[in-house]
Amino acid sequence: MPEVQGILGFGAPMLGSGPYVELGDVPSNAVDRWLERRLGEVAARLERCSPPTSTPQQEVTEQVAAEERLRQSEQRYRALFEQSSDGIFVTTPDGRIVSANPALARMLGVPLHELPGRAVRDFYPQPGDRDVWRAAAHRTGALHDYPLVLRSAQQRRVDCLLNVTVVRKDDVVVAYQGALTDVTRMQRSQRLLAGQRAVLERIARREPLKAILRELISFVESALPGCTA
Repeated sequence: MPEVQGILGFGAPMLGSGPYVELGDVPSNAVDRWLERRLGEVAARLERCSPPTSTPQQEVTEQVAAEERLRQSEQRYRALFEQSSDGIFVTTPDGRIVSANPALARMLGVPLHELPGRAVRDFYPQPGDRDVWRAAAHRTGALHDYPLVLRSAQQRRVDCLLNVTVVRKDDVVVAYQGALTDVTRMQRSQRLLAGQRAVLERIARREPLKAILRELISFVESALPGCTA
């Protein structure tokens, strides 16, 4: 019948031409042809909605772009590492320097190329201080703004704030990585102000000149080591 022929894709539909359909009037392969046509239409729609398949040249271009993004990211990290005002470091558990940035080299008074492999205990006035912060860091996994005193290669006192992370692999400590902020000038200013207040209090109490001078020498030595004989 024409109605069925139109629906199945051959001929034109003629609505209202009869109450029933004689299946004998429909070609035996009509359903197969209709299914093939409909599947073809669905496939065409899916192809239009799907992104185009990448060609080998496009894949190479995408790989090059990804490598360029990685290179730029590494350059930004390297710039931050080298230009940071904080001394950035990585050390081994036994206290050998693995890597360091220029700020740490300036802080410790050692050429940058000489720092890898150097023992960090060389820069501790009290060698046991490193064991103290390590024990604290192992309990929490990291330390933030931990006060620390170091000594440069020129025997200069360096007041620092330590920020460090314990690096573990399979629950074994393999490294420490972190940064040291040099607060020497700030600490020196605080010690000078504290000494000044102590001297002024003694003068206000009209204490003997000898006691005032002792106080004065004491705070100068603590605030400015090396300034007195």
